[in-house]
Amino acid sequence: METDCGACSEIIYKIIKEMGAIVTKDIADLLYTAIVTDALCFRTTDTRVQTFETAAELCRARADVYRIGRINTFIKSAGRMKIERILRDSFHYTCDGQIVTGIIMLKDLETAGVLDSDIEGINSLVEQIEGVRIGVTIRELPDGRMR
Repeated sequence: METDCGACSEIIYKIIKEMGAIVTKDIADLLYTAIVTDALCFRTTDTRVQTFETAAELCRARADVYRIGRINTFIKSAGRMKIERILRDSFHYTCDGQIVTGIIMLKDLETAGVLDSDIEGINSLVEQIEGVRIGVTIRELPDGRMR
C-alpha cells in the first residue's frame, strides 16, 4: 500500500522508474496532468513532499507544466461557467451558513450546453465558501434518481 502518494500517477511513475523505462515528454505530460487533477493543483490534504518531488521530476522530463496547469485548473468553457452559475443560484444555506446544498438537474446541463462528464469536480464550489463545514451537491441522473 502506498501511503505517501497524493495522486495515483505517483504510483505509476514509481513503477515506470522501477522498470527502467524512459519517461518521454508525452509520458511526463500525462503523468503531470494526472497529478494536477488528482491533487487539485496540489491542494488536497494528502499532497506531500513526494507529490512535489514527482512533479519536479516530471518538469525535468519536459512536462509542459504551465499549459497543463492552466488547462486543468484555470480555463473553463462557457458551458462550465453557466453550469457553475446555475449551481450557485441553487445554493440553500442552513445552520447559520455552515451547511450548503446545491442541485443540478438534467435540464440545467442542457441549458448550459454541457454533458455530465463536463462537470467533473464541480462539487468543489461548495467547498470554496468561507464558513461552510458541510457542502452537498445533488445531481439528477438520467434514470431520474438523485446522486
